[in-house]
Amino acid sequence: MTKKMHLARRSYLVDTARSSITARRLRPRLVALFAALALSTGTMMAQTPVIGSVATANAKVAAPFSYQISASNLPTAYGAASLPTGLAVNSKTGLISGTVTSIDGIYNATISASNSSGTGVKALAITVAPTLPVITSAVSLSGKEGSALSYQITGLNYPRTYGATGLPAGLTINATSGAISGVPVAAGNVTVTISATNGAGTATKTLTLGIIPLPPVISSAATASAKVGSSLSYQITATKNPTTYSAANLPAGLSVNAKTGLFAGTVTSIDGIY
Repeated sequence: MTKKMHLARRSYLVDTARSSITARRLRPRLVALFAALALSTGTMMAQTPVIGSVATANAKVAAPFSYQISASNLPTAYGAASLPTGLAVNSKTGLISGTVTSIDGIYNATISASNSSGTGVKALAITVAPTLPVITSAVSLSGKEGSALSYQITGLNYPRTYGATGLPAGLTINATSGAISGVPVAAGNVTVTISATNGAGTATKTLTLGIIPLPPVISSAATASAKVGSSLSYQITATKNPTTYSAANLPAGLSVNAKTGLFAGTVTSIDGIY
């Protein structure tokens, strides 16, 4: 090998070594540069969101509720499934809100956060506590002695059991359904305390119950004897405590006391059957 060729080969080897060293030094910078360029043009693949918000939440029947889904990696949409009735998710912000109308209990929901790379999901257990019942049924009821009567206790916030104190004889309550039914055996006005209960406590309300009496049944004799020019006294008697009495087509000279039921007087009519 000539001296000229030797020098050329040596120069080539030196240049190659220098290029290799330069490439190694520039590689991290080039990688960072290409990554930045890819990010700026939107070509870098996003990572799937990872939900970081808590996995449990507490709510209450008939009360407002709010829960924020939070996640990494810039979600563009949110979702939630199997929420208690009355709650909904804002798909843009991830806020779950509303007023719970479901019965108390534990609801196992699933929340999600999505972007162009995929969807991250997480289980969310929502514990709904009861709220004190509110009785909504009527405060007065009328019935008739000896006739079937029914009344339904109704209430908000999911009562579990019902009660009634002070019911008149012949009426009973179904503690599970809240139905009061039966045949009242006595007339009069009665004050009844009705109640509705759930895990939050017992609500009460006053029910005024008016039972109309049966018509009186007259029990006094169906015949009476009198004499022209003589006095006569006859007492009307009847069941069910009558409040007024009356009599029609009496012989002249006789009249009835509307309060006592006694009709009396001196007969001035001609003899005969009246």
